[in-house]
Parts: sequence; structure tokens; C-alpha cells
Amino acid sequence: MKFRLEQDFEAPVERVLQAKEALAHERHSEIEHEDVIEHVEEQDREFKKKRLSLGDKLPEIVLKMMPREMRYLLQESSYENGGRHHTFRVYAENHEDKFIMSGESRYEENGEGRCKRIYEVSVKANIPLVGGIIENQVGGSYRKNLENDHKLIKNYLEGQQ
Repeated sequence: MKFRLEQDFEAPVERVLQAKEALAHERHSEIEHEDVIEHVEEQDREFKKKRLSLGDKLPEIVLKMMPREMRYLLQESSYENGGRHHTFRVYAENHEDKFIMSGESRYEENGEGRCKRIYEVSVKANIPLVGGIIENQVGGSYRKNLENDHKLIKNYLEGQQ
């Protein structure tokens, strides 16, 4: 499964990135299903590696058909250019051939006082019988999270005016 998502903001890139960061700090205490393994910051690049759980992302019937070790994933993210460019890989540790989601996002100016966020995402699950279901569930869930994130950022920016 692949998808591309473009989202517009009525604010310049820097304000959008500040809003995104502020919201991330607010939500950080709510995130219990991730565990930061590595975090490195160098000049204009930031790298994070986290462990994530699929337990709340897939229907129970699909989880039962998956090997237990594939229910927990690793996410590697690299942020460059002050957060304007983000690349990521989410994969099953020791089972990259079975599941991988990868993609990138870019924030670009889009006219005076406006910008857009562009996501390109690919999800591939090579698991007999349920691969397509997993791709659609994980990809669909990720897309929905991006759409919710877009709304939260827009609402936050409106409240800052």
C-alpha cells in the first residue's frame, strides 16, 4: 500500500513546526506505547529510534495470526533542515522482510504566509493470508493519525492568533 498526502496550512513553515513541537510536548505524557531507544542530535540533523507496539492498531483477529515478535516494531526517524524534512522506517525487528513501512514528509512554503506538508508513505507486509489486511490497517491508521495531526496543528495555530 502506498499513499501521498498533501496538507495546507494558513501559516509559514516555522510557525507550523513550532506548533507541531508544542503539541508533541503536550501529548508526550499520553504516549505509553513507545520507548525511545536512541536519540542523537547533530548540527542540522536529529535521529530517533523507538520501539512501538501494534497491539492497539490492529484487530484482535489479525494479531492472533501474526507471530508475537512482529507485534512490536522499531521506528527510525531522521529530521533534517530544522524539521522541514523527515524520513522514517518502521519495521519488525529481525523480520524486515515481513513488514516495513517507510516514507518521508516535507514542509514547503506555499505562497505568502502559507505552507504545505507532503507525506509519501509505503507499507509492505509479506505475511501469508493477512499481509494485505495488515498493510491496509497500518497504512489507514497512519493516514488517519496524519489527518488528525493536521487538524490539531491548524486548531493550535488558530488559537495562537
